[in-house]
Amino acid sequence: MERNIMENLQLYQHQCSVLLEKLDEQQRRHVAGLLALTLGHGGVHFVANLVGLDRDTVSRGKHELLGNLTDCPVGRQRKPGAGRRSLVKKVPKPSNASKKSFRNTLGASRPASANSFG
Repeated sequence: MERNIMENLQLYQHQCSVLLEKLDEQQRRHVAGLLALTLGHGGVHFVANLVGLDRDTVSRGKHELLGNLTDCPVGRQRKPGAGRRSLVKKVPKPSNASKKSFRNTLGASRPASANSFG
């Protein structure tokens, strides 16, 4: 009997892992939260260990489901402004006025002999 339970648990773990791999971050969190809700007390800890997610992630998914997903953005992975920052910050192209100002500054700082070639 105990062996049958362990085999079923391993099969369940495999099936959960296969399913969760196919989902995006938000969906994975919600499914894990749903599994934890159905298990009741200790469900968050059990599901987190079963599928390899952090307990806070499973708990967050559970609480989002209990709140009817009202805090979850629709049609987005993350809330606006969330996520990693860009590795390369985009530098705006200088305007023509700033280019002229830069050239004038360069010209004014050079000695007169540097401005002429003769």
